[in-house]
Amino acid sequence: VLSRSWTALTDRLNFTPDHPIRVEVYPRVDVLGAVSPLTVEEIRTSGTIALCKYNRLMVTSPRDMVYGYSWADTVAHELVHLLITQRTYNQVPIWLHEGLAKYLETAWRDPGRPRLEPRSEDRLAKAVSNRELISFEAMSPSMAKLPSQEAAATAFAEVFTVIDWLTEHHGSQAIGELLDAMASGKSDREAIEAVTKMSFSRF
Repeated sequence: VLSRSWTALTDRLNFTPDHPIRVEVYPRVDVLGAVSPLTVEEIRTSGTIALCKYNRLMVTSPRDMVYGYSWADTVAHELVHLLITQRTYNQVPIWLHEGLAKYLETAWRDPGRPRLEPRSEDRLAKAVSNRELISFEAMSPSMAKLPSQEAAATAFAEVFTVIDWLTEHHGSQAIGELLDAMASGKSDREAIEAVTKMSFSRF
């Protein structure tokens, strides 16, 4: 999975690390909590099962979950984080980081346009209807610090949709343009305005 992700993602993000990537797999989420900045309570509340931190991929074994989880896409998701961090010198905010990771996590198995799962579409539609969207600011410093798994799922659906909109209306090169702008010192707001030619508030 990582070999295929490496091929797909380094091409999509136009960036290839010049060193091996360390991957650590932990037997339980409690261990993930012990070796990461997150508490076990935050991990369990948000449903977090993997992280990209300390220049490595940190993944909980699916054996720790009653029904397992989609570990392959999760590993690819964390690899996106690592590539973005290294390419931009860690200048990308959480909302954009997570949007790109969610949008590109299936590129290793499907090179076409990603689609939001029906369950996530339904959750997002309800959040819009009930005016319960998660602000970009609330997503920082980590999705794992949101108050519930439902809030985290809503936030992921939001940022996925943002990246999908960007690529649909501004082309697949919009992702690279955003990353280049932020790597050169622009804020996320300045980068969005430069790529979309609209104000950040309108965006």
